[in-house]
Amino acid sequence: MLKYRILTACLLIPFVLMGIFFLSSEHFTLMAAFIFLGASYEWGQLCFKNNYITIAFCSVFALLMFGYHYFSHLLSADIVLLGSAFWIVPLLSVITFQSEKTTLFQSKTLRVLSGLLFLLLAWIGLSEIHAQPLGGFLIISLFLLIWSADTFAYFVGRAWGKTKLSPISPGKSLQGAVGGIAGSLVVGGLIYVAWHMFALSSLPTVLNHFPLWLLFVSLISVLSIAGDLFESLLKRISGVKDSGKLLPGHGGLLDRIDSLLPTLPLYAIFIAYWGPVLA
Repeated sequence: MLKYRILTACLLIPFVLMGIFFLSSEHFTLMAAFIFLGASYEWGQLCFKNNYITIAFCSVFALLMFGYHYFSHLLSADIVLLGSAFWIVPLLSVITFQSEKTTLFQSKTLRVLSGLLFLLLAWIGLSEIHAQPLGGFLIISLFLLIWSADTFAYFVGRAWGKTKLSPISPGKSLQGAVGGIAGSLVVGGLIYVAWHMFALSSLPTVLNHFPLWLLFVSLISVLSIAGDLFESLLKRISGVKDSGKLLPGHGGLLDRIDSLLPTLPLYAIFIAYWGPVLA
């Protein structure tokens, strides 16, 4: 499994990097729309297990993306992204989880509405980040934080994991989660120094705002774990192991972006409001 996981990642990473750094914001937004549309199909399958209804779900999601893009000049992205505050509901469901029958997300209606909202907000957040100065580097920075948290959690969990993190996903351990957060903090520190050395050339500013950045990195790491657990909850309710089979070793698109769903909107807001302060 790990072999296929690494091979798939090695094949995908060059295409992801080319899209991030060489596409215009408009073309990148379109590329991201197709990726999220594929993820919406998998979300629909988790809700309905019926191709026709799933296609209808995807069509509604596509209309929402088109509507936002068409009317974006009338809307404030920062205000729209505040809708991510609804993530408090999945977070509470993950924390208080006892069984599939006791969770709020046993409701198919709630799962459908959550999918439309969370996928849309993540797509908007990704598009807004890419449109920022040095947007490509900002996106890669977030990806590195998420990937480092996932990687450190995997290896620390395999080596020292003894305490289960949540009954939702028995394979995840508390030790692994702590290792993931610690790993992302190390990577986050390196990223922040690199930003100021190569992009902003203001090393003293790093020292002034470093604690704030590390606090934010910790929050991103925790939310990435929560996003992963929430998707695992949806899969448990649907009785499936993976959201799809598109990516060997990884599962489906949704399995790859689950950690990004709660973090992308928050990261976009952080960059919009605190990016100038940190500079």
